[in-house]
Amino acid sequence: MAYTLDQIRVYVRNHLDLDETELTNSLLDVWCRDATIKIARSRKRWPFLEEEWTLTTTASVKDYDLTSLALFDPAVDEIVSVVHNDRRLSFLGRDEAERAYLPNTSSTGTVTFYNTWNDKLRFYPTPNSADTLQLRGYRKVTDWVASGAGAFPDFPDEFHDAIRLYVVAMAYLQQEDADLAKVFISAFDAEMDLLKKQFGDAPGAYPLVLGAGIRGRGLYGRLQFPFE
Repeated sequence: MAYTLDQIRVYVRNHLDLDETELTNSLLDVWCRDATIKIARSRKRWPFLEEEWTLTTTASVKDYDLTSLALFDPAVDEIVSVVHNDRRLSFLGRDEAERAYLPNTSSTGTVTFYNTWNDKLRFYPTPNSADTLQLRGYRKVTDWVASGAGAFPDFPDEFHDAIRLYVVAMAYLQQEDADLAKVFISAFDAEMDLLKKQFGDAPGAYPLVLGAGIRGRGLYGRLQFPFE
């Protein structure tokens, strides 16, 4: 079941039998944001955060700011694939790229490699024209709390109960009831274990074959195994 920010606030206050003066909106909002961050960080890649972007390069410009909403909306968290026309660019580690394309040299051409560093996407060689690239990756979780009382968490409905459990735990901790806080934190952790199994499983089961090339998932893409 989906819950708005205000419904979460009301639920927590009713659960603890407190009013708004005893448990303010600002405090509840902080805990909602904390829950959002914890959920987002509990798994490397959530499938519902998968996103695609289009980027047009500029001649002689090699770096593109991933934090710039003018270029990327929604905001980028991680890039896992870049495609130029009918070919996919290869990821080239920064150290290796510096050996192949020295920073102080001028090397332009059709982009072939890419990497990310300091929230910037860099192409090698430096683009010599305006090319349209298709990017695939994972977006950042939005600050849904900032949208106000009627906003829904930036997660599927199944995650809303987890947010409520976490906020209730923090409310009990604020009331210096550590025992009940532990109960609800344990409930939150158990709920997250179930959600990670539900939303984190591979789309289809097939055996892990080391060095399988095209048969395997490869270096990028959705994580599939518990140890990833």
